[in-house]
Amino acid sequence: MSEIHLSCGAYLYAGEDLKINYLEDAEKRKYIVLGNVFCVDAPGKCLEESVATFGGQDVNELVKNWTGRWLVICDGEIQIDATGLMAAFYTTDRNWCISSSLALIGAVTGQVPSQGVANQGLTWQLLPETLMDDVKCLLCTQKIEISEGIISIIFNPWIEDYRNLGTQEKVSKIANLLKAAIVNIERFSEREVWIALTAGKDSRLVLAAALAANIKFVAYTSDHDNISSSDKLLPVKIAKDLGFLYKFIKARKIERVKIIEYELFTAGNSKGMDELFYARGQF
Repeated sequence: MSEIHLSCGAYLYAGEDLKINYLEDAEKRKYIVLGNVFCVDAPGKCLEESVATFGGQDVNELVKNWTGRWLVICDGEIQIDATGLMAAFYTTDRNWCISSSLALIGAVTGQVPSQGVANQGLTWQLLPETLMDDVKCLLCTQKIEISEGIISIIFNPWIEDYRNLGTQEKVSKIANLLKAAIVNIERFSEREVWIALTAGKDSRLVLAAALAANIKFVAYTSDHDNISSSDKLLPVKIAKDLGFLYKFIKARKIERVKIIEYELFTAGNSKGMDELFYARGQF
């Protein structure tokens, strides 16, 4: 485990397998970036270049060109990626604690979830609330400010609004962002790119970006109990017609130990298809 003493007086602890970057921008401001960042403004642009060439005053101007699963700390402020993949749970009482793991906060504070989300008829807890008293989750339009041992949650509407653009402008912007992102994911992730593919338009949009960017990838569909005929048949046909590698991942018998492991890891905050895919060895 890594221990980092932050300038605001707090300590950061991170697992050894979590990627941590210590960076400095053109104005000599220091950044700690956890997780994986991929730039969307230019193919071939990496995180290090993005930060090193940044000379603005507002960090939002920097991170608006980032995608991925990340958390950034700069000048005593904590900000997360636009989709909240790198969660930031925080306690609301005076003995504050911030963690990307609700289960870890529970272990530190001694709190236990009031009930599982399944008992409420949900597959995941509606944020910013959690299943623990005095624990909330940071929204992507917020940031945490740490000053003299006090944390504040600040409204931070940094995600750009493209609703006023014309249809063709929107399509062009989305296409360019997706192509740049997927090129940089292939180049800088150091992993093979796998693309989930169903008959749905959202997954086919990502597929179209990968094909347009001419990257190497494997498309796949995970089998499940209620899979539709179109999700079984259409991906196979598309792969055959366009000539890319495709795999259908069959569902194995559910391993109860993995169900328990998943629910411990999420502290009961999530229960849905991801749990089943994990328990059946599909990822």
